Amino acid sequence: MSIRSHSRQITVQCLFQWSFNPKDIQVLIKDHIGSKKEQSVDREYLNRCLTGCIEHLEKIDQTIEACSKRETSSISPMELAILRLGVFELLYLHDIPYKVTITECLELSHKFGGTESHKFINHILDMVAKNDNQ
Repeated sequence: MSIRSHSRQITVQCLFQWSFNPKDIQVLIKDHIGSKKEQSVDREYLNRCLTGCIEHLEKIDQTIEACSKRETSSISPMELAILRLGVFELLYLHDIPYKVTITECLELSHKFGGTESHKFINHILDMVAKNDNQ
């Protein structure tokens, strides 16, 4: 697993935990990185994504709701964490190709989501990417 992929995985785990127990980002990161080797995690990316997802949460959630035609409260917490990261990357991190974001989020959905979650996540992120590129 690449450093960036590993960092995305940690970001999703932190967002998932944060949705149940909002706490300081640095505490979340410390809890999830623990004894992992420093070179296995892109801390700058991790900080950037967690901070950005939380700072832009309202817009991110509005985007998810508009594309899914569902309230975020009806989306499973793990799918929501993956979507929040993906939407954040698509809307705010233009240095990352949209295909990379979608592919990485689909990998996370296969690892952490339900059986059919990858279809839902792909649909939403594809809509966001198309709307953002217009």
